Amino acid sequence: MKSAKIAAILLVLLTVSVLAGCNIDLETPVENVDQLIVGTSADYAPFEFHAIIGGQDIIVGSDIELAKKIAEDMGKELVIKDIAFENLLSELNKGSIDLVISDMMATSARLKEADASGEYYRESDQKIVMLKKNAEVYTSFDALADAKLAVQKGSVQGEIAKAHLDDCTLVEVMTVDEMFYRLASGEVDALLVSGNVADSHVAANTHLVMLDQTFPETEGGRVWVAKGDPQGLLEQVNRTIDYVKINNLYSAWLDKVAELN
Repeated sequence: MKSAKIAAILLVLLTVSVLAGCNIDLETPVENVDQLIVGTSADYAPFEFHAIIGGQDIIVGSDIELAKKIAEDMGKELVIKDIAFENLLSELNKGSIDLVISDMMATSARLKEADASGEYYRESDQKIVMLKKNAEVYTSFDALADAKLAVQKGSVQGEIAKAHLDDCTLVEVMTVDEMFYRLASGEVDALLVSGNVADSHVAANTHLVMLDQTFPETEGGRVWVAKGDPQGLLEQVNRTIDYVKINNLYSAWLDKVAELN
């Protein structure tokens, strides 16, 4: 009887894997399946976001493609967990997930909590997004003085804003989707996100524009493991990242997922 139940579970896994391109999105481990559980904050297109594929809500994105490649190289079944960005490292150290892949850059505070891989992708810039009707009001960083600026709680963009836009009123919110909702509703005047995320939203919404001024270059995204790497995952993660960078796979994944956003 037990064998029949396991077979049924594995059949469901196989079906979901085919529909999602080998991406299994489950909240609990499955018996007798060697899994790699990856935490991400799936509100950050094009890196990680929800898309309807074959009638199912699937987490996709360039970071998810990287997670698939790492899992494949480890010979493990991939499980994606959608977790609030500010809680990712704490969940990692609790042991509820094995890796964090969520366009998370290295900071001194984060490196005290967890260990990081080498960079797998570095964006060229961070961007201020605003409503098009306000483009002539907020023409520079200086013009944003006293403006309400939304950033994602726990993100590096919050640190960037504090360093370069100290006259703004920072509004920290849990998700990027909420940031754009607050912008559209007039609760905030502008928001700060990574360049690729800004490009994605502005391309899809004609009422949005970006400020034509850039910040100093920032760190790139890294994969995170629990402090001390107790599972010994980091060596293989870095080998996969080296392969991805040599073969320019990440840029190809960005192009691939652009069609889903």
